[in-house]
Amino acid sequence: MKDLLHNIDMSSQRIWFLFVSLLLLAIPILTPTILPIADLPQHMNQIILFQDWLQNADSQYTLQWWTPYSAIYPFLFIISAIFEPLLAARIAVLFVVSCVAIAIHTLAYLENRPAWNAVLACILIFNCSLYWGLLPFVFGMAIFLLWFRVTQFYINAEPTLYNDLRLIACGLCLYLSHALWFAAGLLWLGFYYLVARFSFKQLLRRTVPVAILVLVGIIGYLKLNATGFDSRTIYGPNPIQRLLPDNLVNSTLGGLAGTIEPIILASLLGWIILAIWQNRRELKEKTNAPLLVAAGMFLILSLTLPVLYKQTVLFSQRWAAPAVIFFVLALPNPSLKPSIKSMLSFTLLASFMLATCLHWLAFEEQDLRGLEDALAQVKPSHNVLGLGFYVPPEETDLFKHHSLIHIPAYTQLLHHGEINFSFAEFGSMPIIYKEIRQRPWSVDLEWFPGLATNTDILYFDHVLISGHEHDHAFFSKNPLIEPVTEQGIWRLYNVVQNKAAPSPNKDTVGTTP
Repeated sequence: MKDLLHNIDMSSQRIWFLFVSLLLLAIPILTPTILPIADLPQHMNQIILFQDWLQNADSQYTLQWWTPYSAIYPFLFIISAIFEPLLAARIAVLFVVSCVAIAIHTLAYLENRPAWNAVLACILIFNCSLYWGLLPFVFGMAIFLLWFRVTQFYINAEPTLYNDLRLIACGLCLYLSHALWFAAGLLWLGFYYLVARFSFKQLLRRTVPVAILVLVGIIGYLKLNATGFDSRTIYGPNPIQRLLPDNLVNSTLGGLAGTIEPIILASLLGWIILAIWQNRRELKEKTNAPLLVAAGMFLILSLTLPVLYKQTVLFSQRWAAPAVIFFVLALPNPSLKPSIKSMLSFTLLASFMLATCLHWLAFEEQDLRGLEDALAQVKPSHNVLGLGFYVPPEETDLFKHHSLIHIPAYTQLLHHGEINFSFAEFGSMPIIYKEIRQRPWSVDLEWFPGLATNTDILYFDHVLISGHEHDHAFFSKNPLIEPVTEQGIWRLYNVVQNKAAPSPNKDTVGTTP
């Protein structure tokens, strides 16, 4: 009876730890209006394009039911149906972050790991993958944590049809969450098979569900290649260089500029060192071996993979945060009073969330001036060309990533018009163009706005430009456009001449003095 009451008390404590963690994680997400999460509007626009496909028989879009990035989108659809667009975008991020946090705390409970370590592991959710807006990948971690438990049970339990089906179902969920998590999941399962020391008969009995999942992966990979989903491969720093402090900070967190991330990681390292030292005599018994091995697997991936492969950014860096999360969960906690451990873990999480919130609010104040007025003036279903010339001054730069690259995509989210670049051009997305989009205007304007020409402008109804005063002074002299808003970094311009009568002047218009 005493043990039962103790277990109930510990479970209640874990629930409170999870609840407080979720509250702290929500603060920076719900406070601003627009988040510095680069790809977020493009992901939300997939719902806009899905509605177009659903409602119009002659829609230029088509739905890919079986793409390995689609698991998050039904939830985004529900969120978009409930909330207005800008709030829905924030709720979508909150949903993804909360799913990962719940999965971390649940895994800690099921593996009997310290609840304080789970609180600290939640810090790592705000990493470079989240800041770049890789929502399917971030969401996929929650599925992988489930996969981690399912595979352990499958290896140790007697093979039955029910267990086979459960493994296959979880594997398919992992596939639909993200192709890279699916590959990592198969790698993890393969490692388990190697160390399990099955007899030939036992191994053969467990081959069928794995073979089905491998076949799914092969088919998915071939379909992905058929879409032209390719790019040059960039390896980047070698493994030794990736272990340097700056590179470790940028891959493990990699969101906020300044000293806050090094301080947070140094504090986390201090917790780890203290835990190892105080438990050194029983470290082997108190360390969870499977979690530690998973951490090692992700560390190897982060140190050896290229940084860019097949149009996939952060191909190696995205594994650093999962490596640290699993490592923190694997270790015991320091031998301190519970009240002190609670104070330290929640202070660290709260401090990081407060710093994140202040950075995100400063982002709205500093880098989005004029955007609200500009977005309000876009006419429904009008096409918008986005040109981002504004680069935050180095001394006031808030982030380590290009947070402004897809801001023009908010015009499609709010007003349902076409934009010059859409994720529907990526063959891996759930909603893509039926035919390969042949853009008559210059490509890569989201990266290189200076390549824009007068002819490019004429294919659109509006031009949304971010820039300094001299940039806007330059564009205000262009006879093809007229300013709609005249204050702030972001300003909207109407296109005076339409594409039916293109100008013969093809000189680049984006090179401002």
